[in-house]
Amino acid sequence: MEAYQAKQNSLQALLMLNAVSAEEQAELERLRNAFLAEASVIAYFRAEADLQALCQTTASLVSQHIGLDFAAVCGAGCC
Repeated sequence: MEAYQAKQNSLQALLMLNAVSAEEQAELERLRNAFLAEASVIAYFRAEADLQALCQTTASLVSQHIGLDFAAVCGAGCC
């Protein structure tokens, strides 16, 4: 992660201008893929997906119980 972030930070201005060379873009992609292939990262994303599914299931059950769309009623408010 640190190697990817360091490379991304060093190329930030060029990335915004879409002026990164093919070699630098390939290196950045290689570092990103290496990061995403780490067991802890894979486990994190799996846990995140599992939590999201659990929250959706819970919201559905609550909605059925109260007779309202729980997610819509409890959505982001103005405060």
